[in-house]
Amino acid sequence: MIENVPSFLDLDGAAKTAFFSGWHELLEILADFDNASPDSEEDEKKQYYSACSNELQSILVLAAQACEIALKARICKVSPYLLLIGSRNSLSTKSGTIDFSGLRTVDAVDLVGTVNTVTAKPVSDAFSNRFSELRKLRNKAMHLGQGNEQADPNEMFDLFEDLYVDLWPQSSFLQDWKAFLEGTRRSYFHDYKWSSPEMEIAEVLRTFYHKTNKSRYSSLFHVDKKQPRFTCLDCYFDGAIENTSIPIEEFQTAVLESRNRLLCFLCGGVSEVEEHECVDDVCSGKLVSGNSANYPGLCQTCGYPQI
Repeated sequence: MIENVPSFLDLDGAAKTAFFSGWHELLEILADFDNASPDSEEDEKKQYYSACSNELQSILVLAAQACEIALKARICKVSPYLLLIGSRNSLSTKSGTIDFSGLRTVDAVDLVGTVNTVTAKPVSDAFSNRFSELRKLRNKAMHLGQGNEQADPNEMFDLFEDLYVDLWPQSSFLQDWKAFLEGTRRSYFHDYKWSSPEMEIAEVLRTFYHKTNKSRYSSLFHVDKKQPRFTCLDCYFDGAIENTSIPIEEFQTAVLESRNRLLCFLCGGVSEVEEHECVDDVCSGKLVSGNSANYPGLCQTCGYPQI
């Protein structure tokens, strides 16, 4: 008997953990430089990226790992035993138990073909090509000890977003990101006063929005990037972001779902709003949280009380 057979949820969760481990570190690399040197020259960026080469290689390895595990998860959803296809496992004729983790599973080079054969939804050619290049870079870094000196974090940023859309097209990007942060070592310090997952995302959110182009933004959130964003007051106050130096105007994670309802991409919550110009002369906000909201009577742009 084979024991400890993996489930789809186990593998899919592990894939997202690997993905967001690399993604969040990449965002911190990009945001750290943007915040420290907003008016830097291109040569300065290249020097900084060169200093990040070891971290960038580790991030590429995590991206490849995330793809492999996510593909195995898709196979496992059909049947976990399909993961053993083509592998030369020594199975005993004697009774007893075998731990699944001790068996060889489908080689990485065969994962795309296996997914396209046994599942109802094949992966795209674009993903297959990206995955093939990632495996080559991963193998070069892990087995030959050679880094890719030309690794560009901006190109990696685009790659990660494309991979997420390919692997989890129906998932909520910001909610998955937040869920990952809630399970890291830093979550030990999340007291929701001086530390929270919302704070960690808020620190890199401006860089994320700035670098995401219109097409990828639409693929991630299923709305046009031109659609105005507003502050989710629940995420802002419950995440204690007011205790940071991050302006409330930079923490906009919600869009209008309908004329009087905001949908937050980060918490998934829906809140009622009212059309009303902000009483603060320097704010151009035109939406106010409704009476039924957890934080009523506040501007959804700047947070200013409207009484």
